[in-house]
Amino acid sequence: MKEISDEEVKSLTTAIKNRYDLDFTCYEAKSLKRRISRALSVFNMQSTHELWVKILREQNFINQLVNELSVGLTAMFRDPKLWVRLKAIIPQLLEQKDTLKIWHAGCSTGEEVFTLNILLEELGVRHKVTSLASDMNSDAIYTAQQGTYHTLSLSEYHKNYKAFNQTGSLQKYYEVQSQKGVMDLSLIDNVRFQNSNLITDSVDEKFDIIFCRNVMIYFDQAAKKRVLEKFYNNLNTHGLFIIGFFDSLATVIDKTKFQFYDLNHKIFKKNNTNLDKDMDQIIKKKLNLLVHLAKVDGHFHKSERAFINSIIMEEGLDPNDFYLSSSNNLPVDDVEDISDKADMVYLVLKLIQADGVIKPEEIKFCENLTKKLDYDPNLIKFFAYKNLPSRSEFNSQLQGWAAKSQ
Repeated sequence: MKEISDEEVKSLTTAIKNRYDLDFTCYEAKSLKRRISRALSVFNMQSTHELWVKILREQNFINQLVNELSVGLTAMFRDPKLWVRLKAIIPQLLEQKDTLKIWHAGCSTGEEVFTLNILLEELGVRHKVTSLASDMNSDAIYTAQQGTYHTLSLSEYHKNYKAFNQTGSLQKYYEVQSQKGVMDLSLIDNVRFQNSNLITDSVDEKFDIIFCRNVMIYFDQAAKKRVLEKFYNNLNTHGLFIIGFFDSLATVIDKTKFQFYDLNHKIFKKNNTNLDKDMDQIIKKKLNLLVHLAKVDGHFHKSERAFINSIIMEEGLDPNDFYLSSSNNLPVDDVEDISDKADMVYLVLKLIQADGVIKPEEIKFCENLTKKLDYDPNLIKFFAYKNLPSRSEFNSQLQGWAAKSQ
């Protein structure tokens, strides 16, 4: 491929911006150089000057060029563990509200859009979700709307899907026609597609989840900050923001606006600092109680720490930050402001089972705590040695236990 200089990149991006108001000046330089070099090969040109002249003389050519410069790499059920995690998260979100709005920012050729809607279909909640899928590449948007993919790609997608759902079949969601797999388009009847520039165009809507996976790797630091600010403004209270495996935002993300929801899967949560200070204190109190219980026998076992870490991340906190800010003198007597008391009982039961050995000190601590939460302390011994049901089932069973006498 032809080597592209910084001066050539600047000349081309300036011409595109001045003539068509399309901003590529924020793209990471090395990535853009590779894409320009590839475009020269695709259009059979020998120099960036030829490209520059064609941009200025032929107005219709700009769409072809933009499609080449913005081509994305994507796959269905890419990073299967993320989709397994979302299969658990989405029902939790729908317990809190009746419907969800989702934005696929930089949706490329639509594989991610179909992935999410297959997941929603298998959960039986697709009718409760509406989505916006946007990309600046008009060819990519067209492919996404048609839902047509080469069978060679689909064979790879099958492997990803099996890692997500071992008992299901991706094949039931498409038909093969002339070496192409044509997706069932009813899967995306809840999706609105939009051709737009993520950096320069505004979106006047609020969303519960925003996907922007492996898109910002092509942006410079200033552009990343602009896009993150946009996402913050477009997220609802407690909204989730999901980035890709290759995205690295550690140096640009504002921790006063976003907090970790799931560190392993690169899911962030909108940090509503001014609204949720009281709630944050209650969450930290619950977590402190769990840490205190874990240490009540004089040890903090790996299995106990792993369980607590999972709850910390579920609450949108960074485990390292939580442990640094936690006190060893924990206020175990002050529990009256914990609103979800049934869930607190469930968590302590799960924790004492975490290391496989239930100790007398743990039982005593849990009985004392349960009494303070206005439940019969005898329920601890009743449930401690049983396989616990799901949280929702446990809450239903707990209603059968009379509160402690006043």
